[in-house]
Amino acid sequence: MLITRKSIFAVLIALFVLAGFGIASAAVVGGLADNTGLTTLPPTLNNYIAPTGVGDTLIYNYYNVDGNVTYFTVVNTDSKNGIRARIRFKEAADINGACSGSVEVLDFDICLSANDMWTGVIKRNPNDANGGAMLCSPDTDTLVSDLATPTPHSDIFMKIPAALANGGCVPFKYGGQNINPNVTALNTREGYFTIIGQRTIEAEPASCVPDADTNVGAPTNSLFGNAAVINAAPTGSTFTYDATAIANFAGGDLLANVPAGRGTSYPDLGDGQDTINGVNYILTKNMLYSIFDLSGVTSTEFVVTLPTKALTDAKCTGLFGDDRVTYQFFNDAEQPTTGSGCEFSPCPQQQEDSLPYEVNVIRPKQGVGIMTTQVEVLPLVESAYNFGWFVLDLNPDLSAGPNGAITPAHATGYPVPAFSTAYGWPALGLTLLDVSEITANSGAFAMPYSVDVR
Repeated sequence: MLITRKSIFAVLIALFVLAGFGIASAAVVGGLADNTGLTTLPPTLNNYIAPTGVGDTLIYNYYNVDGNVTYFTVVNTDSKNGIRARIRFKEAADINGACSGSVEVLDFDICLSANDMWTGVIKRNPNDANGGAMLCSPDTDTLVSDLATPTPHSDIFMKIPAALANGGCVPFKYGGQNINPNVTALNTREGYFTIIGQRTIEAEPASCVPDADTNVGAPTNSLFGNAAVINAAPTGSTFTYDATAIANFAGGDLLANVPAGRGTSYPDLGDGQDTINGVNYILTKNMLYSIFDLSGVTSTEFVVTLPTKALTDAKCTGLFGDDRVTYQFFNDAEQPTTGSGCEFSPCPQQQEDSLPYEVNVIRPKQGVGIMTTQVEVLPLVESAYNFGWFVLDLNPDLSAGPNGAITPAHATGYPVPAFSTAYGWPALGLTLLDVSEITANSGAFAMPYSVDVR
């Protein structure tokens, strides 16, 4: 089938519609609240990816403040209960090497009242000579707890006073201010973040100090959010996306029994009722797909976030120990690229590469990019392929490849011992399409995907 450039916006509309759905060889993981009748799914699985975008935990794929600002919101749709949530920011790069995963750069609690919305702005800190990132908020009525140590915690309003551009902003932690001193100011400018509902609280909380909570219980599936990377250099475009929502993550009041020694590292994505294994299971994708347009008036980049990497495999001997993947580009005449510059057949049909970071920015053409990034991977070398589609195989068969089969396999069984297994990696895919030179409709959309559950 020939797709002309004139039809690219029709394709975009279709991708927006398809982005939240997956195709499975055995059963679809994402978006199932009720597993009845799907015998290949584990009967004990409680959490699921909410196709509506509303849950008790949110994952925001990407922020970038290198030439940009990132603006985001979180909304509590519960009209009867407030909700206490932990917001946690992590940098993108694998700064310690050897597959250590991303490092936290800021976390705190927000106390959303019933029907409340909270807004944050991530940007460069103009008072920091090193150019680190900071978080600000124009919100003047949502309480925030600073999680100060030692306790007691204190209530604060994060806000931007009209007469003071930097008032009320909190710098991201790096160097000696971070538990990991290897984090640099540059590292703080790019990453991802999560918002985890910890407990329901009173509808109109008078304080965000945890000991002051009343009417506590399990957080409701009432959170949704979105983000926008604004004025992205060098094109001046804006890229918006919805946060990925996990429903039924908590399963109870997460603060009722905080594990000893965890401190402010609790809760994280591994602390829900189905543990890190259950979260990996529902996030696992076998293939990620997208379109690309590199025609000179448009640009495309892909962001692939692996939000459970450090929590799952800190020693890199398991799921993320072998980070090889394969990828393939097709032009609009269904002709595949090799990614290797091969001119005469037989040529390899897929190019082997790796995704070494928790956040990976895939730039299809070297020197043609949208974001200023530290985590660029997988460049496309053939300049003739400017328009087409892209597939990323997260569980490739490399048994005949130069380095042998992937060991261990990219797969997550749940529960343990596995009732069923999802093949691939727990990943979130985001496409950035910049068409600012011909239209004002540049944007971001979730990459369609397929899952393989056996």
